[in-house]
Amino acid sequence: MELLEKALPMIRNRLMLLVFAGLMAILPVQAKSTSEVHIDQITPGSLKVQGFRLNHPATVTIEAIGAGAIYPNKKIRNLQVDPAGMRAYGWILDQNSRQVVWRMDLDNTIPVPEVEGNRRFKGTIHLPAGTYEVYYYAGKMHYRNLFENGFPSLGRLLHYLLRGDSHREKAKAQWHLTVQPVDEIFSPEDIQHSRKLKNEKAIVALQAMHDSEFREKAFELKKPATVAIYTLGEAFDGEEFDYGWIVSENTGNKIWEAVFETSRHAGGALKNRLWEDTLSLAPGNYRVYYVTDDSHSPQAWNANPPSDPYAWGILLIGIPGRFDPQAVVRRELKSIKPIVELVRVGNNALVEETVKLDRPMRVEVVALGEGRAGEMYDYGWIEDLSTGKRLWQMRFEHTRHAGGALKNRLEDEFITLPAGTYRVVYRTDDSHAYNSWNARPPYNPTRWGITILPATNRERVAKVKKITRAEQETHLLANLVRPGNSVHLRQPFTLKTRSRVRVQAIGEGAWGEMYDYGWIENRQSGDVVWIMSYEETTWAGGAQKNRKIDAVITLDPGDYEVHFVTDDSHAYHDWNDDPPEEPERYGIRVTLLE
Repeated sequence: MELLEKALPMIRNRLMLLVFAGLMAILPVQAKSTSEVHIDQITPGSLKVQGFRLNHPATVTIEAIGAGAIYPNKKIRNLQVDPAGMRAYGWILDQNSRQVVWRMDLDNTIPVPEVEGNRRFKGTIHLPAGTYEVYYYAGKMHYRNLFENGFPSLGRLLHYLLRGDSHREKAKAQWHLTVQPVDEIFSPEDIQHSRKLKNEKAIVALQAMHDSEFREKAFELKKPATVAIYTLGEAFDGEEFDYGWIVSENTGNKIWEAVFETSRHAGGALKNRLWEDTLSLAPGNYRVYYVTDDSHSPQAWNANPPSDPYAWGILLIGIPGRFDPQAVVRRELKSIKPIVELVRVGNNALVEETVKLDRPMRVEVVALGEGRAGEMYDYGWIEDLSTGKRLWQMRFEHTRHAGGALKNRLEDEFITLPAGTYRVVYRTDDSHAYNSWNARPPYNPTRWGITILPATNRERVAKVKKITRAEQETHLLANLVRPGNSVHLRQPFTLKTRSRVRVQAIGEGAWGEMYDYGWIENRQSGDVVWIMSYEETTWAGGAQKNRKIDAVITLDPGDYEVHFVTDDSHAYHDWNDDPPEEPERYGIRVTLLE
């Protein structure tokens, strides 16, 4: 017993040493095996994301199985193809820089022997301390296997079909991605919350755009600033499908636009494009726009997504040291009553409205129409009623894609109209207009036409009066329009004082000679005081022989008669070639100017 009592302290000390040694052996293991990111249960068409943090620089082990092309494409001619050759794969994105730090591709993976098409990555990468986002995407369509040297291959299609559903089920059951060890794991909701906080600090954030969507935001800048632009969208071979642009409301000019030539590949399918730029902005008002077509967005990818998939859209961030956050005022785009609204215009239409402004006014002109290859077919314009001159016209080179079919075009511009009276016109041809589309409609089909809005709240108080057709005709001295073939129309008028009159005429002429034309003669003397000569006419749209003139002349007091004659072909509703731009005005009109 005495021996036992003497031995107990020694035993206790030995036990304490063993426990302490055991703890020292266990603790380092626990510190190393903190956590791992694990993504599995992946189905075709899905995009999964998780995140992790490294508190210190570390080497992490990555193990993943995905799927890739059995036969790599030697030449890529298709915008859907991903040069990396994968159709189910993972990648890691640095959350701060938005740069890819690792991605599966055909070069760093090896085939999985038991499942044809599946590929495995197993290795390590060294990463700096920071926060990272881990993505895994599996495409629905295995079309990347169906191309050979950039062209569809019937042999590969048959190979794909003959393998059957059981092969595909076995393949996707293997798909997974693990990253370990990491210090902290973030859920998809954590990643979304982090993105939301970043966007709230941005000057403008239009991201995670969906199909067939058009969005805009406005802001005012009180001081000069330099901003960074980060834009992701869809473009290929000189054409843009999902993209953004920035407009200065002060000048009405488009100051930045995402065009294919200034983009670079954004990862995934070749059509995924990235624009990174800096822009110096003067104090003033700005609008930022983004438009998408009807496919390939975070709503539903129809090809491999970009490396930063939820950034699909446009982001403006002030550059520290060259930007004062207090100088930005975000403006809500409230509903504004239009000055002119000629929308929902169908085929074969020419609609117009006349307005009078009591003082100069800055306005926004928004027009949607049809155009391609440098020419517009459905479009609008604004003309000064007193001179007949067009102050603004929708031109293809000033438009951008409006969503849907590429021929859907949008022009959004700020201009200043002096005090005066204006005729706003919109015309369409015989196909592809509101409720009669022969291709995909634009993102906002109800706006097909032309709309004019006050540019600012201050402009809304300007007096705008709509001039009815009856009011316009109070100054109309003669109106000989819409004549048929082989006619001679006449209409007299009288002037009590020396007056300025405006003569507008559309007729047929070629090779220096007029065939359908008008003139004015003095009834007392029989003298012709004005005639529509070919040399003074310009093209009236449609066939080259359609000629027009818009002239202001001064007439003495007296009695006059207006004439218009046509030959036996090419007149109103009996055209033997393309009609003029404004067929309803074929003939002659004489108006007394105020």
